[in-house]
Amino acid sequence: MVSFFMQILNISISASYFVLAVIAIRFLWKRIPKSCICLLWMLVGIRLVVPSLPETSFSLLPSNQVFGDSEKYDNLSIIRTGYKELDNTANEYVQGSYQSQRNANPQSMSAFQKNILWGTGLWIVGIGVLLGYFLYSWWKVKSSISTAIPEEIEGIKVYRSDMIFDPFLFGVLSPKIYVPYGLEGAQLQSVICHERSHLERKDYILKPAFYLVLILHWFNPLIWIAYALLCEDIEFACDGRVMRQLGEDGKKQYAEALLVCSVNRNHLAGCPVAFGEGNVKNRIKQILSYRKPTPWLLAVAGIVCVVLILGFMTGKKSEKNTIVYDDYKISLSNAVACQETGILEVELRIH
Repeated sequence: MVSFFMQILNISISASYFVLAVIAIRFLWKRIPKSCICLLWMLVGIRLVVPSLPETSFSLLPSNQVFGDSEKYDNLSIIRTGYKELDNTANEYVQGSYQSQRNANPQSMSAFQKNILWGTGLWIVGIGVLLGYFLYSWWKVKSSISTAIPEEIEGIKVYRSDMIFDPFLFGVLSPKIYVPYGLEGAQLQSVICHERSHLERKDYILKPAFYLVLILHWFNPLIWIAYALLCEDIEFACDGRVMRQLGEDGKKQYAEALLVCSVNRNHLAGCPVAFGEGNVKNRIKQILSYRKPTPWLLAVAGIVCVVLILGFMTGKKSEKNTIVYDDYKISLSNAVACQETGILEVELRIH
C-alpha cells in the first residue's frame, strides 16, 4: 500500500503542473470557450489516474517521477524534481539523516520513511471519509426524489416534488431531470433546456468521476481547486449552450429563471452526485454578456488545448547515451541525473 501511495503522490505532483496551466489559461483568457476548459479538466482527471506517460520532446514537465522507488535504493526515496539544486539539497538531507540513524541503530527507519508510513495511513483514512460523504450524498438526494412525480412537458419527461428546491440532473445509468414546483412557462423551458445540456454533454458522468479521482488525491489542494472550478465551468458551458439555442431574446427569461431557482437553494452545486444551480451571480453576468464564439476564437482555443495536451499529457524524454562495443549495444539511461545520486542505470542489449 505504501508503494501505491508513493505512485499516487508522484502522479499528483506531475498533474499539478497541468492544473496550474489550466487555471492560468482560465483566468488570463476570459473569452476562451468554457467547453474547451471542461475538456482540459477532463484530461486533468485522466492524467490523475494514468501512472505513466508517453515520453516526447514536447513535454513541459520538469521531471517524470519526483520520488523514486524507496526499496530499490537501499530503502531511500531518491527525489528528482527536475531542479538540480533542489534535488541535491533534498537528497543530501534525506540520505544524511538516514545514515546517521542507521549508524546508531541498523534496524531503524529514517524519518522520511516514517513520515511516508504515517502519510499512507492518513491517506487511507481520508479516502474512507470522502467515500462515505459520496455515498451519503447519493442517499440524501435519492431520499429527496423518492416522492417525485413524472410529468410530460412538451415531449420531455421531468420529475417534480415538494421536496425538490433546485432543478437538477441525477443518475448515472439512467439520468433524470428534476425540477421544483413554482417554475412555469418560459422559465421552466429555460431550466429544462439547461438540464438537457448537462444530459447531452454527459456531465452526469464527468462530475462524479472527477470526485472519485479527487478522493485518491485529497491531500493535494490544487485538485480541490480543480474540482471546484470544474463544477463552475460545467455550469458556464451549459449556459453558453442554452444561449446559443435561445438567442438574444432568451437572455432575460433565462436570467430570471436562475434568480427564481436561487431563492430556496438546496446547495446542490457542491454535491458530487447531482447538478444544482450554483454561483448564480457570476452566471447571470456571463449570460447577459454572452457572445457566440467566433471561428478564429475556437481555432486559437483548439491550438492552446493541443499545446497543453502535448506539454502536460506527455512525459519528459529520457536522455540516453549509447555505446556500441563489438556485438553489444549498451544504452545509458539518464546517466547525468544518476551520477548525482551515485546510481547508474545501464541497459544492456545484444546488437
